[in-house]
Amino acid sequence: METKVKVTDLEENKMTPDIVRKYADIKNTIKDLAIQAKEIENTILFGMQQQEMKSFKSQHGVFSLISRKIWQYTEAVEELELQVKVKRAEEEESGAAKFLESPSLRFTAPKNE
Repeated sequence: METKVKVTDLEENKMTPDIVRKYADIKNTIKDLAIQAKEIENTILFGMQQQEMKSFKSQHGVFSLISRKIWQYTEAVEELELQVKVKRAEEEESGAAKFLESPSLRFTAPKNE
């Protein structure tokens, strides 16, 4: 027999206003840092390409210029993918397809006005 726990007291579960604020602050900081990191990454990448460097070592670690494959498929494969997408939607609507749900936390920061 499964026992369900009801959250009735925020304090019992350590979900205090302070921890909620801290979580929001961390998520916002991560978002800001990701933007900054991408900008710096682009600067380093451009500099390495300009200097025709494949890699360089610094006191912070090794930076390497790598290449990633990006596949482009034929129209036949794209048509098959579209058919699968349509079939999935049909099964979802008919109930033939089943889904699982798992708890997840979504955090949306307030918009700055």
